[in-house]
Amino acid sequence: MALISFSFMCLWFVRRTKEGSRAAHRAVSWFVSAGFGLALSMFYLFPALTGMHLISSEVWTTFAPWDAFVFPTITTFAFGMRWFSFQWTVPAVVLFGVVAATWRARWRRDVSNRLVEALMLMLIVSWASLFLASELSYPLWLIDTPLRLIQFPHRFIYVSSATGLLANLLALSDPRRIGQTRLQKLVVALPLVLGLAATGVLSAKLSFIDGKPHHLSVDETKPYGGLPEYRLPTQGEHWQDYYRAGGLAAECAEKMLTCRAIETSSLSQAWLVSGAQPAHLRLPLFVFPAWQVTIDGTSAPSTTDPATGLISIDLPAGTHRVAASWTRLGAERIGLITSGLTALVLIVIGPGRRLLVPIRSDS
Repeated sequence: MALISFSFMCLWFVRRTKEGSRAAHRAVSWFVSAGFGLALSMFYLFPALTGMHLISSEVWTTFAPWDAFVFPTITTFAFGMRWFSFQWTVPAVVLFGVVAATWRARWRRDVSNRLVEALMLMLIVSWASLFLASELSYPLWLIDTPLRLIQFPHRFIYVSSATGLLANLLALSDPRRIGQTRLQKLVVALPLVLGLAATGVLSAKLSFIDGKPHHLSVDETKPYGGLPEYRLPTQGEHWQDYYRAGGLAAECAEKMLTCRAIETSSLSQAWLVSGAQPAHLRLPLFVFPAWQVTIDGTSAPSTTDPATGLISIDLPAGTHRVAASWTRLGAERIGLITSGLTALVLIVIGPGRRLLVPIRSDS
């Protein structure tokens, strides 16, 4: 969202055609810096993008953007509304702050001033994110692009709430231009005060009205299994039947096996399994490429149980140590290497860039 919204800053550089190559250089610099930022985040971003096929595409259809615009009017009648606070209250406060900063920016004529330029850039980003969050951007959400992965348009308010606050602070950077009348002082102070007050009220509402204390003795989250947003494509419909029947303990008893858990951590699961006959056993883990199954320390082939989506193995007779270890995917290793190399490049070129500044100023 930040990359999409901040990319609109190029409109400011294109507008300043009088500076010619310098404006083009600034526009290119933005994309270069954004590229470095993306490269730094590849430790997370690369496996996330390349691993989309590991998530069931069916569940994404339930997260349509049509009822999640800010300031919903027409879409409310057609599709309803999700969250009043995030679709009306918060956007109204943000819009007021951006409008106030824009009103004050019209008195700033010295566009060569760096503070004024920063103010204009923050306003461009703020208005762009407000546009993408509102119903005005409805046609863009009809196109199947990466924009649809954001799911809820109102999330763009997170960008404009930050840039709008910065715009207000930058607009106040020159007290001589604020004015001395009470109305002018009120207009200057109100957006910031209103933003802080709204944040406090929403925080209090979430803490004292919507929230409640948790008691460890009661499983209060049991009725809420979570959104199926990241369901695995191999997950079967009957995995809950396996869980309700008693899981691995019940399956071992049914197949006359003795099973004992010897390791239970987020990165490793291990069991000691004994049986007089060979057996086909389902482990209490969903099939995922990161899980590597071993039997007595040797890599063992595994299959996917079609009914549940759990890992299935063929276990020979005797006593065996069955383990499942979580390992990094190839995409994760590539992402880590990319981020590391990018950080190294920035460390190398960073000091050189700082040394060039005084040399150029002296010349």
